[in-house]
Amino acid sequence: MRLSIPLPKQLARVRNTVRAKLTFGFLVVAAIVLVAAIAGILSVQRVADTSNQIVDRHVPRTIAIYEAKVAAVQLSDRYTESLLQLTLEDVDEVTGEAAAFDAEARFLLEALSAGDESRGLARMEHAAALEALEAVVDAYDVFYRIGSEMVGAHVRDLEAGGQIGSGLERMEAFDASRENLIASLAGLQSVVEADIDAARQE
Repeated sequence: MRLSIPLPKQLARVRNTVRAKLTFGFLVVAAIVLVAAIAGILSVQRVADTSNQIVDRHVPRTIAIYEAKVAAVQLSDRYTESLLQLTLEDVDEVTGEAAAFDAEARFLLEALSAGDESRGLARMEHAAALEALEAVVDAYDVFYRIGSEMVGAHVRDLEAGGQIGSGLERMEAFDASRENLIASLAGLQSVVEADIDAARQE
């Protein structure tokens, strides 16, 4: 037969106190874990948002800047080759290739400025980026003008009976304009990279 021995009132009070302390301790620990979990989730979400911003906004800009540089370099090479190899029979072909490279470069610069949904490019609004892009556009206009004038003058020399390579004295100004364009594109890329660094630190 099992006997039930009642606990003294003091012992019951002690047991209730211990239970209350354990319950309180458990709730404190649970609260700490919950706060830590929420903070972790917010931190992960913040990192995810930053990564998405970099992928969605800055990566397409980096790609477009690189492709604009490629188009400009291809145009530059075609202009340079024209002075060394161009004959009157090649004028139409060279003019067509130069126009295609020019159109590609201008399209990319316009897309960087106004945005292009098909390329994932958002409209540029940051003051430093707009200033850097304006410098690129100005440098490209000078580069294109000097290059096209150089080739045009060489074609006129050939038509007048001049020799291939007779326009090499015009290369100095063209080379300077090309270097200025490449430098301005590098400046624009630096602004985009600074935006990426700023996004990572937010």
